[in-house]
Amino acid sequence: MLSKLSIRSGTAAVGLLSLLSACVDSDNKSSTLVPAAPDDPAVYIDTASVNEGDSGETALVFTVSLNQELDGPVSVNWYTEDGSADQTDYIAANGTITLPAGTTSATAEVSVIGDTEPEYTENFSIVLDTLNNGASVDVILARDTAQALIVNDDGFYLNIQPLNDTGVIACEVSDSNSPQSCNDDNSYANQDAHFGRDAQAMAATLYKDGGGWAGFDFTKLDEDGDDLPNSASQWACVRDNRTGLIWEVKTDDDGLRDRFNTYTWYFEEDELLNGGDAGTRDGGQCKGGIDCDTQSYVAAIEAENLCGRDSGWRLPTPEELRSINDYSRGYTTRPTLDTDYFAYDPAVLDSSLYAKGVWSMLSYYPDEESTVLNRALAFSYQHGGLLSAQKSADDENPVDALYIRLVNGS
Repeated sequence: MLSKLSIRSGTAAVGLLSLLSACVDSDNKSSTLVPAAPDDPAVYIDTASVNEGDSGETALVFTVSLNQELDGPVSVNWYTEDGSADQTDYIAANGTITLPAGTTSATAEVSVIGDTEPEYTENFSIVLDTLNNGASVDVILARDTAQALIVNDDGFYLNIQPLNDTGVIACEVSDSNSPQSCNDDNSYANQDAHFGRDAQAMAATLYKDGGGWAGFDFTKLDEDGDDLPNSASQWACVRDNRTGLIWEVKTDDDGLRDRFNTYTWYFEEDELLNGGDAGTRDGGQCKGGIDCDTQSYVAAIEAENLCGRDSGWRLPTPEELRSINDYSRGYTTRPTLDTDYFAYDPAVLDSSLYAKGVWSMLSYYPDEESTVLNRALAFSYQHGGLLSAQKSADDENPVDALYIRLVNGS
């Protein structure tokens, strides 16, 4: 039996439907929450990342783009700002990028300092400033700041990533039991929806690389890992443009990635990962001609070269699973994910599937060296909270077979 470690539902999960229907276009869930691309010529900067490297300097390359070709050059000054990364991690820099007439993108570099110490993925900002326009039409600076990620490549580490917002866009008000617009005169101050990326999206000031509900920013990827438009009807993975993580997308075809395949938690040789208990081999119910456990599924996805990646696929951490959870969705709008991007999630209204979550990689570690614990954390997109699940059976509990959603990235 699964036991609920905690259940965290969105503060605006109940009573949101009327508010959301006023904010959301039925054909494009994000349409009123994402600023439309400017009609005027505009300059943008995109998120960039690079593996840290073991020594010396590695170039982090970032791109500045125009949304259309122009008849004259456009240049923009840029500089770096510390985030979680500082001058021990990268070399502060500034410069000017020029986009000649007829071109729509140009790149520049910042040097990242490598070492061999496992550490969190770190970030700094690249800021655009002072646009100089040599074209015959006006040009605006539409997105002037981007995150630069220095990705840990020195062994497996539980990384802290820049996070998405919660997806909550409604506020509690003094004269109602249901969440309302945050512009309501009776709205309490300093609520979730007043701050962060969700608030920027509602104010139409949040530019995105891709699309997604409220403050989320996702891009669909094809089987080779190439970007697809938001309107694509078939895709294999989703890139979270905020964290840089690549997520597999489930299918509904009775194949290897079918949404309802279940697996037991099992990793036989990595004691750091398994906490002294390897789990249970081949105890789930799955298709694809493999053993129905986590180790076999990871190996099969890497052999399939999903989204152009033949290595690096793994179980997510609990917080990575939480990072794509939309807390504006509740029990009547399962799964608690943006289904425009995460299609065919197994978390559906069928009550028989309610208790099943998605495995994380995090085992319970023993308090004493001689003690081995046989549980791992999972996450439920039925209610947006953590679960505790059995890796292997004991005297009181049978083994659990849960779903998997793999991730690729640091």
